Amino acid sequence: MEGAYQVLLLVKEAGLKPDCQLYTTLISTCAKSGKVDAMFEVFHEMVNAGVEPNAYTYGALIDGCARAGQVAKAFGAYGIMSSKVKPDRVVFNALITACGQSGAVDRAFDVLAEMRAEPRPVDPDHVTIGALMKTCAQAGQADRAREVYKMLHSFNIKGDVDVYTIAVSTCSQTGDLEFALSVYDDMTRNGILPDEINDQ
Repeated sequence: MEGAYQVLLLVKEAGLKPDCQLYTTLISTCAKSGKVDAMFEVFHEMVNAGVEPNAYTYGALIDGCARAGQVAKAFGAYGIMSSKVKPDRVVFNALITACGQSGAVDRAFDVLAEMRAEPRPVDPDHVTIGALMKTCAQAGQADRAREVYKMLHSFNIKGDVDVYTIAVSTCSQTGDLEFALSVYDDMTRNGILPDEINDQ
């Protein structure tokens, strides 16, 4: 993160104006370092400098809040964004992940409903499904996680090894071997090779 700040200073010292991409990269760096306050400081500096944030900027803010488990700040950033920029699937997935980090299961499903209620509905992808299942599993709602898993079929999503691993792991809460085997069958039928976690 220190190096990223040095780059920003060098750009300014060279008499150049930092652009949206540079600020967004710095926000993302802060997010990955878990520096939520620093992330918002960069965002405010960006806005005060007259640089317009884009969907990637807001996505980086929301992702940083999700990583830190700060769901209220994630939705605060989303609130600012929704009045300026159309949210995309990446943003919605980050919001669902933030909900999962804080145990806000019902709010995660509200986000899914918001995705579908957009003027041009945003379909979930395997990341959406995985984040929702994980949110349910972390809250001890394995039955609800299994219902979410069915969305892979209803939205015709092939998935990846991670989403199937999350689905199989929810079975450990209830000891549902039959469901675990059906997930494994779905995975192999879709041409996804199991890893050592699935094989356990």
